[in-house]
Amino acid sequence: MTTGKRLFQYALLYKKILIWALVMLTIAVTAELTGPMIAKKMIDDHILGIEKTWYETTENSKYTVSYKGKEYIREDRTDPSAEKLQEVHIFQVGMNYYFVGEPVSFDGERTVSGGELRMTSGDRTETYKADRLSLSEVYAFYEPEIGGLISLVSIYFGLLIFSIFFHYGQFYLLQMSANRIIQKMRQDVFANIQRLPIRYFDN
Repeated sequence: MTTGKRLFQYALLYKKILIWALVMLTIAVTAELTGPMIAKKMIDDHILGIEKTWYETTENSKYTVSYKGKEYIREDRTDPSAEKLQEVHIFQVGMNYYFVGEPVSFDGERTVSGGELRMTSGDRTETYKADRLSLSEVYAFYEPEIGGLISLVSIYFGLLIFSIFFHYGQFYLLQMSANRIIQKMRQDVFANIQRLPIRYFDN
């Protein structure tokens, strides 16, 4: 019998422990792989979501933002039955954010000059009146997303702790099974030595 087959037979003696270790490893890796998906949702829905279409609205909810005496809400936060008024947009150009109070037909390379935002994509160019937002105004548009960001960060750290727990569990079980296999091998070697004739040791 080859060495590999013998080792495999020893491992089969503790297959329950090894299976549990593999299950815990699978859970830990799955929890870790969920992290990038949560990060993607944080970026797409909450951080870059400010550039989605906004609408002037008459409703007042935790997702509405006041700007120059009017209320605005992001398109994906609106109630389908609610009345949608003027379409507006917010664009980031460099380190600054600009408010465009009209529909934008396409997105492209952005430049700002003299209070106007120029959008260029291939041969198409459009110019829109743009108001630069102050830090407090930018914060106001981000404020409805803070709760969601905190929730996702909490879930992310919860998954990290969950993952660490299961990583420790699988490491502990693998170490335990390895030590038991070594113990069993030593017992078998010792038992075999006890059965050998005296002349074997003389030789």
